[in-house]
Amino acid sequence: MRETIQQRLEPAQMSLENGTTRTQQPAAPKRIKTLLVDDSPIMLELLARIMAQEREFEVVGTATDGHKALFSAAMLAPELVVADLHMPHLNGAQVTQCLKDFESPPVVFIVTADNTAAARHMSEAAGAEAFILKGGDLQAQLHSQLEKWFCPASTAAANDFGKRTCPHVCGAPPPQPERCGPHAPGHPAHSLPAARACASLPRGGNEHHRE
Repeated sequence: MRETIQQRLEPAQMSLENGTTRTQQPAAPKRIKTLLVDDSPIMLELLARIMAQEREFEVVGTATDGHKALFSAAMLAPELVVADLHMPHLNGAQVTQCLKDFESPPVVFIVTADNTAAARHMSEAAGAEAFILKGGDLQAQLHSQLEKWFCPASTAAANDFGKRTCPHVCGAPPPQPERCGPHAPGHPAHSLPAARACASLPRGGNEHHRE
C-alpha cells in the first residue's frame, strides 16, 4: 500500500511536538536608542547616514533646536544624544546640562565646527562625554567615541562608565529596571519636568550663531 501524505507528515509533527527538532531563535540584541540634534537638515541627514552603519544603534528621533531636543529626549528616552553646540533657543551645552538632570541621563556627544578652547570647555563643563569636530573625519571620530563609551572593555578611560553602557553592545543582557509604569526610572513622567524647567532657561551662547 502506498504511504499517504498524512502518514509521512505524522513523524515530523510528532518530533516537533516532542521538541526534538524545534530550534529556538535567538532574541535580537537590544539596539541603543539615539537622538540626533542639529539645526542643519543637511547635517542631520549626514549623521543619520553615519549612524545607520552602526548596527548596535538606532536613531529614534531628530530635533532642530535646543527646546525640541529636550522634549524629544523626555519622550523618547534615548541612551545617546548627538547634538550640535551652537543652535537656536538653547545651545548644545545648555541642552547637555539639562539632560544630565533627567532620571536616566543619556550619553551626550557634542558635534560642532567650533574648535575653540571656549567651546571645548563649555561642552566638558556641561557634562558632555565627547567633543567631536565636524571638520575632520566625522565618521571615524563618531565610531571611535561609540566604541569608547558603549563598549569600553578595552578602554581604561571609560571603565567607570562601562557598567551602564557596555552590556548593550558587548553581548551581556542589559540591566532590567525593577519597576515599570509611570513611576519607573527613565519613564517620560520623570524627565518632562526637567525638560520644561530647562526650556525656560534664558537663551545663551548663540548671539553669534555658528555650526
